[in-house]
Amino acid sequence: MKSILLLLSMCAAMVQTSFSEEPTLTFGLRAGAGMSFAQSTNTLSKLIIKQDISPGLSYYAGGFVNIPLNTTWSIQPEIHFITETAKRSETDTNSWMITTESGQIIGTLNNYTVTSNYTLTSLRVPVLLICRFGEEKNGKLNIFIGPNFGYILSGKVTDEFTDSTGKPVILFSGNVLPGYTVHIRDINRFQFGFTIGGSFPITDNIIVDARFNYNLTKSFEESRFAARISNVVIGIGYIF
Repeated sequence: MKSILLLLSMCAAMVQTSFSEEPTLTFGLRAGAGMSFAQSTNTLSKLIIKQDISPGLSYYAGGFVNIPLNTTWSIQPEIHFITETAKRSETDTNSWMITTESGQIIGTLNNYTVTSNYTLTSLRVPVLLICRFGEEKNGKLNIFIGPNFGYILSGKVTDEFTDSTGKPVILFSGNVLPGYTVHIRDINRFQFGFTIGGSFPITDNIIVDARFNYNLTKSFEESRFAARISNVVIGIGYIF
């Protein structure tokens, strides 16, 4: 009986302490980098015999405000500028004529590979629910999850062509078929996904975190290819 009363007293003291303290609003800056990857849908799969997607670099910078609900729970809106890249290569066994704008044939493509490098720059606004475990300040682990809203500011793709031996494609004139860079027109500007991860304070003002940003919306769509880009990043933050 005494043990039960002691346990109840301890629980009551913990709850009272949790709500008697007055957590304060805090602001901070974050930056980091990681790996981005594309999940693709090939709209011309019958023409493509091989398709590879490689991870790219992702990096970001931004700020946040932490709104405490009590000493354990808080809401943390953030805003980030983020750049994501992804690389895709596909091999086509069909033969294609290369022509000028006037229709003059200047070369052919036979069993070629096109390598596309995608770059997206976005504004992202995660709204995170954070739960804290452990001691106050440094030594307290934070776990968070929440929706992630985004708006793509710009996007471009750079294509390069190689033949079946991996060498540049040669035109009839003896020149190399040049790659080209175009701005992606068919961008889904408004993005939506979710963020999950954790952070750990190493001092009273400096935190490190790791997070997975999963995108539910397609980032871009072309006549041959559509994809959504997600990322895994590690960052460091400073709390004022």
